[in-house]
Amino acid sequence: MLEAKWKIDKQNGRGFELNKPKSSFFSNQHIELSDYPSKLESYIKSGKYRTNKELHLYGLKNGFLPKHTNEIFRKWRKDSFNSFKVYFCDGNKVTKNSFYISHKPKKEVRFTFN
Repeated sequence: MLEAKWKIDKQNGRGFELNKPKSSFFSNQHIELSDYPSKLESYIKSGKYRTNKELHLYGLKNGFLPKHTNEIFRKWRKDSFNSFKVYFCDGNKVTKNSFYISHKPKKEVRFTFN
């Protein structure tokens, strides 16, 4: 459903809404993508680290697709956002642009700000 909403409204992902129920998985008020990076950064900083599974669910709950989260991470890496770290559970660094943000990731990855 999120894919369809983002196809209709490429700017905000609002798309078409038909009398949606009061409480649902996606009941959060949608925000523009420009606010998502700061929310994502705050969420990651709110713990010791966040896993790729946690970030996948966080994005969905806020109305964003995994590709939006990956896009932000690529930008942070490209812009030398030095305190942003991505690594496997064993401590090894993840290769460039490999974030494993999906429903069933192949590997567990941790994200943190130092």
